[in-house]
Amino acid sequence: MKTGECMETVLPFLISFLMQLLALKYFRRHSMCMDNEKIFKPQRIHSVPTPRAGGLGIFAGSLIILAMGRPEGALFVLTALPAFLIGFAEDLSSSVNPLQRLLIIAGGAGLGTAFMDAIITDIGLFTLPLAIAIPFTVFAVTGVANAINIVDGINGLASGVSLITFFFLALTSYVFGDHLVFGISVALLAATGGFFVMNFPKGRIFLGDGGAYFIGFAIAELSVMLVKRNPGISPWFPLALMAYPVTEVAFTIFRRKYKKGCSAFMPDRAHLHSLIYKRVTKSNYRTSYVFWLMVILFDSVAFSFLKSSVAMIAVLFSFVLLYISLYCRLVRFKSSGVLKPILGFVRHQGARPISRTSP
Repeated sequence: MKTGECMETVLPFLISFLMQLLALKYFRRHSMCMDNEKIFKPQRIHSVPTPRAGGLGIFAGSLIILAMGRPEGALFVLTALPAFLIGFAEDLSSSVNPLQRLLIIAGGAGLGTAFMDAIITDIGLFTLPLAIAIPFTVFAVTGVANAINIVDGINGLASGVSLITFFFLALTSYVFGDHLVFGISVALLAATGGFFVMNFPKGRIFLGDGGAYFIGFAIAELSVMLVKRNPGISPWFPLALMAYPVTEVAFTIFRRKYKKGCSAFMPDRAHLHSLIYKRVTKSNYRTSYVFWLMVILFDSVAFSFLKSSVAMIAVLFSFVLLYISLYCRLVRFKSSGVLKPILGFVRHQGARPISRTSP
């Protein structure tokens, strides 16, 4: 690895890690940006007030793309800036309207179509005219950005899933010789890693909306860029990589709006990770292992057949069936044989939870 490439990997990690330490100390001292009992969150499972400012370090670490003199990297960070800012504003105030957040993120996605040529024009089955492709892209990017936020409920879950996704995006872009997507993916992988070591397993600092929206937006934009710049990759490949977060957000909207008859933005404790935590692992950090292993398995299969849209749809459909099967069995208080191999591994990670956020 060349010196410059090494620096693009190491510096984002170090900057992110150091920023986590500074944010942890600053926000605790000033009682700002804290996740505690004063903020209504039915999905909360931790008891210790914790800064939700992890996104600051990830964003700061990602800025190294600018320092390395990549003009496309500068535009990429610019398009992701609205998602980070509106998310961090919510972290600070806990009063930003959900619809306002969606619109701001959608604005960033619009910038991506203009500055990065990140537009979904081919969905594998047919080509979309530009008048439809642009709003469809904005909708898809906004949805994926929110998907990472939805799964951010367990130590290391959202960041771990994001690390796996960035890895496969980097690996795929490397195989196809796409240096731009590879460089940005590696920088974001490293920056997210700087947060991960502070969040898992003890949850010293949380990702926050700023971090979750920024990471989700970055994954979505990189996915669109990867497919647009490399026609040999199935347009369904990024969706297969993100099968878990996308399924979670789609099922959550269906469950809240159509089953419960309440707002899709109303938080609850009925996510799949919440059910596995309460009824299977009884451990904050070990719950993440379950999802990491599932995501690695499905993403590895997707990577192996990334040129075939039929295979990608099959991977996505298989995950949806697995998700629904697990969810239904857990709701009925039944254990699932599907999880036995994974739980066997998880149980060997220690008999007692070590997460400070476990109740």
